[in-house]
Amino acid sequence: MLKENPIILKIIELNVETVQNLLYQGYRAIYGDASLVDTLKKAFFEDPGGPPVRMVFS
Repeated sequence: MLKENPIILKIIELNVETVQNLLYQGYRAIYGDASLVDTLKKAFFEDPGGPPVRMVFS
């Protein structure tokens, strides 16, 4: 379902194995703690050539 949606998705995950699996499946994923500002900056704002990103917090 995630791949069928046109929204650009970037996943922040604390489990290294999960990040590796997500990358293998073609998802944009990084290792880090989503509660930290530095991680969010790295994930969403240090990609100047990338498309606009919608940030969804749950």
